[in-house]
Amino acid sequence: MKRFSTFGLVALAAAGLALGAQAAAPSKTVRTASGAVRGEIVDGVASFKGVPFAAAPVGPRRWRAPEPVKPWAGVREAQDFGAPCAQAAFDWNRAVAGQSREDCLYLNVWAPVAHKGKALPVMVFFPGGAYHGGSARGLSGIEPSYDGSKLARRGVVVVTANYRLGMFGFLAHPELTAESPRHASGDYALMDQIAALKWVQANIGRFGGDVGNVTASGQSAGSYSIGVLMTSPLARGLFQKAIMLSGTVVEVKAGQPDLKAAEAEGAAFLQGLGAPADGAIAALRRRPAQDLLTAMLADPGLRAAEPRKPVVEGYVLPEQPALVFQAGREAAVPLMVGNTARDGDMDSMGVTGTPKAVAAAADAARPLAATHRVVPLSAEEVKAVQDYYGPYGELADQAVRLYGDPAATDPAHGDVAVAFSTDIVFRCGASLTAQWHARANPTWRYEFSHGYEPQGAVHLWDLAYLFGWQQPPADQPRDARLEDQMQRYWVSFARSGNPNAAGLPAWPKSGARQAYLDFASEGAVARTGPRAAACDLFARKTERDLRALRGGPTAR
Repeated sequence: MKRFSTFGLVALAAAGLALGAQAAAPSKTVRTASGAVRGEIVDGVASFKGVPFAAAPVGPRRWRAPEPVKPWAGVREAQDFGAPCAQAAFDWNRAVAGQSREDCLYLNVWAPVAHKGKALPVMVFFPGGAYHGGSARGLSGIEPSYDGSKLARRGVVVVTANYRLGMFGFLAHPELTAESPRHASGDYALMDQIAALKWVQANIGRFGGDVGNVTASGQSAGSYSIGVLMTSPLARGLFQKAIMLSGTVVEVKAGQPDLKAAEAEGAAFLQGLGAPADGAIAALRRRPAQDLLTAMLADPGLRAAEPRKPVVEGYVLPEQPALVFQAGREAAVPLMVGNTARDGDMDSMGVTGTPKAVAAAADAARPLAATHRVVPLSAEEVKAVQDYYGPYGELADQAVRLYGDPAATDPAHGDVAVAFSTDIVFRCGASLTAQWHARANPTWRYEFSHGYEPQGAVHLWDLAYLFGWQQPPADQPRDARLEDQMQRYWVSFARSGNPNAAGLPAWPKSGARQAYLDFASEGAVARTGPRAAACDLFARKTERDLRALRGGPTAR
């Protein structure tokens, strides 16, 4: 009996050791400039999540430029994402808003484990969210996962990074300007992005990445940020290529507020939050972030007035970004720029969670069809077109005729309202940006048009293919083909500055003929002039807007 008990104990101990070994995931430790981090290895890719790239912007550091991370001793576990940046909860971002906090300046790295020899190209991704929501991990409720492992398996190092949002990322105020050694305020979110890119320069070589071959990319607000960073002297040399997905510095309003205007808006906003006339910043730095967000959400006027856009404050942004692009003085790097065919459909944007997405999943095999309205335009649509082109009467008349033409809207572009919104906010700005940048730099333009009715290729849809996060209805052979093509183009561009690669349909450079690549249901195909007539009107209006803006006040 004694012998049996001893044998049983030994057997149980051995079994326990075996189970423990089976449960323990393989890991990898990398020593960064601030300390060691331990990530996990899954299917040949090492991931490091929640790595701090700047000190927590809390308390006295709220509304200041990001500061360096305090070095740590020992090994920091890096298997879990850091918190999303503090944000109010809206219908689209409730999945991350409840977990958000100010201590949020974290990034994530995915790197192939088996790589040997030459350092790998690096792809940095800044997420979107209209500068008031979202996170570097995605999965907000309408976003796909931003897990970079599938891209990393193709031979690149992938980085995704948070940045401050809303009032915490963009507040300008006279008191902040006065305390700043640069005599500027606002644009803390952009400073966070620059800090993340500097972290990449200092550390990514330790993960196998090439510090001299970094591609900065982003979607929506993150894409707009890439355009802005291409005009900022603080970001020069931090990346060698750029990718803009659904957002450029040429949007509905070509100009951003100057410092004086942004300070006035910020002072009025803080007054609405209950800040005293003097010492407003000190008083609000003592209040918890959630308290400020709750107060803002309780007042519809404050909610609409939340500071959440870049400011031409003379430091991060010395001048209007659109004027810099128009003059050809932006960063001289290879560029990919594009949009989805129904980017402007904000009522059904995303890849999951919306009523239209649920309906689409139930009818997965139905291709895009001519469901858009043609003529006549509704009174509301006519007014929207006239209001946008209103300052230039002859352009307004031409636009109303154009959008009332049955042949002016392709089924892939949705109905008239969606086509118009996509044109003026995403598509035509991408075309104009490509035209400007292509004058002296390699430029590739794209549109992602594949989708399933009734949703179509809405805002965020293409990211599911880029990151390889597919679910019904986008789980069919055509979707796998498009995912493979998109990832191969992106990785080739990150590697060489040219998206073309063996076995892929040729992607022509953008230029005078406005060549672009359409990610259509039958696969990638080269075309010319996406909605050329509408975008010609947009370009003519934008040129006049910028002419009026040129020479105006920018900063103190």
